[in-house]
Amino acid sequence: MAWVFRLGKFEGLCYASLINKHRPNFHSHYRPNKREKPEGSSMLNAIIHGKAGRINAGQDSKSLSWRQLYKQREDLLTAAFFSRFSYLSGLVQHRLLKSWLGGGDFTEFKSIEYWPRYELPEGDKRKLVEPDLLLRFGACDVLVEVKPPEGGMQRHEQWEKEIEGYFVQDDTKELYFLAIGQLGNALNDLDMDSLREKHERLKTLKTQDWQPVAHQIYQLKKTQQLDAQDKRIVEDMLQALELYGVRAYELKWSEIKALYAKQILNMNAISTWL
Repeated sequence: MAWVFRLGKFEGLCYASLINKHRPNFHSHYRPNKREKPEGSSMLNAIIHGKAGRINAGQDSKSLSWRQLYKQREDLLTAAFFSRFSYLSGLVQHRLLKSWLGGGDFTEFKSIEYWPRYELPEGDKRKLVEPDLLLRFGACDVLVEVKPPEGGMQRHEQWEKEIEGYFVQDDTKELYFLAIGQLGNALNDLDMDSLREKHERLKTLKTQDWQPVAHQIYQLKKTQQLDAQDKRIVEDMLQALELYGVRAYELKWSEIKALYAKQILNMNAISTWL
């Protein structure tokens, strides 16, 4: 049976692959037309508002809503969030990555590769590693490891293997590594000095939780410095995160009380304050 959805060129294959419970069977370099409008917004909005219907994910399984299925698959978070990131203008991409990684030149976007597979040196028990994402730029590459809010924890051993696998394939460019979500104590247990000694072209390894990422994107949207297309794209990115329960901001009662002391509360007042 063929499944047809109004989704992005790559993201649609991710959704359709869930019927067979596997990832898309390709690992392509994808370079979007940056000023195209990213597809997939209609389906994403339908899922968010519970209008996408239900599917049977397998012969013996109960039917699930698309929202339930989406939240169970970390691969869809990678696809929905970063496929939209790839459509952002170069300046916005640069601003976001520079803030997440603490520096770097990310102005010349080349391509995005989902779940690249890297062979490890002979003698390693694991023959392959598979990071979630590789962002290629003119001056450097960025490896990304994604964990959804309710998924498994990040592990520094996994980061080290993915970095090693990358440099086995390509040791000509500088590499940045970004781990997002479910950080735990992974960074505390990492010997960064030893890792840098082993891989001279590793610029840095940084970690981010999803909520600060969402809040930063929300603040960027509020600056009024985005053009119309970038604004629509970051709104879609925020909606993708909301499916996983990641909010751009969290109101505390003490903050609401302080705001109420200054003015009459309504949604416009809260939105302006945030």
